[in-house]
Amino acid sequence: KQCINAEYGSDAGVRHGLSRDVSTRHASQAMLGAARMVVGIPRQGGSKSDLPEVGCPYKLKDEVCSPGGVTINAIYSLEKAGVRAAMMDAVDACIKRNYELARLNE
Repeated sequence: KQCINAEYGSDAGVRHGLSRDVSTRHASQAMLGAARMVVGIPRQGGSKSDLPEVGCPYKLKDEVCSPGGVTINAIYSLEKAGVRAAMMDAVDACIKRNYELARLNE
């Protein structure tokens, strides 16, 4: 799933005039930065005390969303499009298929 997210981010950058290489780098770095914050790894030169609790992505979201800012507007767009439900369905599909494959290998 995350490779698809990186691809979508890269496509959006290309759509707005970035080269594929630059766009992919930006999309990947954004994902890496978010993942590092969720697991509690501070950015270079940062401090762990600057991070929300480890394992609390909803708190991280609250930390990075400024009122009326770009991130909360992006999240609104994702929610309006049903991305949360689609991602949960994708995880469910992975789990279901994993169980099916496990039964075949018994």
